[in-house]
Amino acid sequence: MESNTHNTCSTTYDVYDIDGTLTRPGHDLWYLTTKSLVKDEVAFDNRVKRWKKEVKEKEKENDNDAVMNDATESNMKDSIHMVAAATNSDGVLQKAKSIASDLMRQGIVSSEWATFVKQRIAQGATPILSTTNYEEGAQGLIQALLEATWITQEEADKFLVSGTKVNWSDRSIVHFNMDTKKAMGILQATGKDSLSELENAVENVFGNDPLGGAKDNAKLELPPRMHRMSWLHWRDTEKHRMPVGLMNVAIETNMTRRNSPMDNVANTRMLSTSSLTGFPHVVVVGGGFCGVVVARLLQYNTACDVTLIDPKPYFEYVGALPKSLLNEKFSRVPLATALPHTSIIQGWAESVSDSHVAISIDGEGGSHPVSINITYDHLVLATGSNYPAGIKYSHDHDSKGVSRLMDLKQKKAEVVAAKSILIVGGGLVGVEIATEVKSTYPNKQVTILDRLPCLFPRILGGHELVSNRLEELGILVHLNQEVDRLDPDTHEYVTQSGQRFLVDHAIWCGGPQPNATLVPSLANAFPSQKIATADSHLDADEFLNLKGSNGRVWCGGDICRQTGHAGLGFGGIGEEATAARAIEQGRVIAHNIVQSLKKNAEEEEEQGNKVPLAVYGERSDGTSGGCRDHHNSIMSDKADIPSMIVSLGGNRALVVIDNYPVEGPFRHLKEQVENLFLSQISLGGANSGRLQDPYVLLNKVDTNRLEEYARKNMEPTLRDLLTPELPHLVRDTMNCFVPRATSRQKLRP
Repeated sequence: MESNTHNTCSTTYDVYDIDGTLTRPGHDLWYLTTKSLVKDEVAFDNRVKRWKKEVKEKEKENDNDAVMNDATESNMKDSIHMVAAATNSDGVLQKAKSIASDLMRQGIVSSEWATFVKQRIAQGATPILSTTNYEEGAQGLIQALLEATWITQEEADKFLVSGTKVNWSDRSIVHFNMDTKKAMGILQATGKDSLSELENAVENVFGNDPLGGAKDNAKLELPPRMHRMSWLHWRDTEKHRMPVGLMNVAIETNMTRRNSPMDNVANTRMLSTSSLTGFPHVVVVGGGFCGVVVARLLQYNTACDVTLIDPKPYFEYVGALPKSLLNEKFSRVPLATALPHTSIIQGWAESVSDSHVAISIDGEGGSHPVSINITYDHLVLATGSNYPAGIKYSHDHDSKGVSRLMDLKQKKAEVVAAKSILIVGGGLVGVEIATEVKSTYPNKQVTILDRLPCLFPRILGGHELVSNRLEELGILVHLNQEVDRLDPDTHEYVTQSGQRFLVDHAIWCGGPQPNATLVPSLANAFPSQKIATADSHLDADEFLNLKGSNGRVWCGGDICRQTGHAGLGFGGIGEEATAARAIEQGRVIAHNIVQSLKKNAEEEEEQGNKVPLAVYGERSDGTSGGCRDHHNSIMSDKADIPSMIVSLGGNRALVVIDNYPVEGPFRHLKEQVENLFLSQISLGGANSGRLQDPYVLLNKVDTNRLEEYARKNMEPTLRDLLTPELPHLVRDTMNCFVPRATSRQKLRP
């Protein structure tokens, strides 16, 4: 079956060719798409071979009849192979429905294809169904889909139907009962200007077969007019041209403009299914630092296809929120820009099995959500955390983030209007917001409430350094206090100990909670071992594989927790959820997926070589791990940039290197490191088939100033640990650029 997508005005039309009479690529692409979704590919191949043989025999009979009868329309009515016994339109419909039902039972017409069409309808597309000869044939298929409950009546009403007939004797195509909408859809799908042009140039249609299987004058190169409607997204590699994903290309209404799918990729929703192109399918759930880094590294790898699922169409940097509350701006990168060669699905992952992910996608206008299943060979779970106070935005239809900007403007207005502000939570975000507000508005009364006995308990000496800065700014701190309720009469916040706080505005920063919506389904999919911790974090092993899974499920970022590793810092249970941590985990996961693919390839070749995986954090035996390979290095073995920088208002910041903190005038360092982190999301490559060699010039980090300050203010025993270097870039195994990692990273023996 073929689906060629195009856009006219505000309506998108998808043309599905059931039996290949409109275009030969329609048949070949239907074959690849359906084969990628069925369970038994060999059995499907056999069914298709038998079916194609029957179709060719019937087409040959019809072509002979057409030659004998001068191929007039009335004679063609008598030679329709699908409805040879029918004498009226109802007979045609019933015969077509019977044949369609048989094809559905055989698996030639698949339920997965119907699910995909449902998704496209929900996204606002109007499907045009094309079958051999009269439109009743297409209507019969719709009726069969309805009776099988594969589609609803509401969805069936969205279809437009058309009939086509190929005359091989004079190499022409005739379209029956064609109205303006159907004609426009089919013409744009085939890149023709008129029906007569299409009817008189069948060889041009069949010559567009990207698999090289067309009759007469077959060409591998797509004609310029066909580039914009091709469902096969082609990418140049050093060795060959390769289809890398199934995509719905939004075609310009200007028929004279000749642009490629890459020109429209930013406006595209794509769906990539396992083995569609013959390559393993990596599905990434979550568009934060970890998820995007994994996708960025893998999208340029020729060994796999990548799909990323996220409710938002853009990446948002949560670390910029404290500044965003005061200047109404937020760091945003459209996912389609950051990931030009990754299939992007805007939706929610609702459940996970050992082979597929169930996704919910909003219908047109945000209503009637549609569920689809997408299979995977490797699954990366980077769902992140749910933050209070709008620190993270859960969903946004607008790729430009207009609604998010309006939300930040409202929050800024609330902060500016308040004379007294209560910050509930004294973690990283709470302290940054409190110090940002107080340093910007010194006359406001700012109070921090935290349920723990100290601030920053994961950082050795962090409490004293931060407390001194808060006292310097005049910020009140109440520890061992947890908010119990808001008194409806006095509008006071009441703690569990009975202490009351009357303020104009409160900001909840009680800490991130893991986004654990997939935990129940994961537990059902992999029941042999407990896959989550008591606080609903996913439990990962030293390679960031989900414990108890099938070895093809990985997790990283805020949702990931590694139990069984002693101590704090990298890999420890007390590790802070930071961008640096998520980026490093993303690189480790991407590296290990590539290594796993290499291992699978070698096993298929019966070489039996064991490909090493990278270790994140500390192994269970107490030794440290990393991402270092003698042949393919994605990490450097030299010292890294600070692992954590917390702004403390004005030009002050707390810098943490190898778990040891120093507080001073280092706000500029935070901004420079944040730019480095964001460069991992927004590096170039959006306009090219592969990542260029940009030799990205980063702002130099003033490490001399940092080291000089530290040597004056730190204990001598700690000074030798503070040896930061400029954040150089090194090439990784997947032709991307990454910053240097920690010196403790080593290869698994």
